Amino acid sequence: MASMLNDGVVVGVNLGETKIKDSSIYALDQEGMLKVKILHRLPGGGLRIRSLNRDDYPDEDYDASYFIEHVKIIEHVKILGKIFWYSGLIY
Repeated sequence: MASMLNDGVVVGVNLGETKIKDSSIYALDQEGMLKVKILHRLPGGGLRIRSLNRDDYPDEDYDASYFIEHVKIIEHVKILGKIFWYSGLIY
């Protein structure tokens, strides 16, 4: 997400909003790494995790077999909440 969110940017996360809305930006805990990514639902119950800088970080696709507990948690990805605000310095 480097083209939008540079180092040091502060983000607001709505922890109560974990249901995926296509093309919205979410905070994730992916195996202990905190990430901010765009999420897309895929046909059949899958999920695509996308970054704005796709050349460096290609899409990650998961099919429905990874899902546990109603789209909130995948085998190794926890959706923490939807990003609703961000602020940072202009360089």
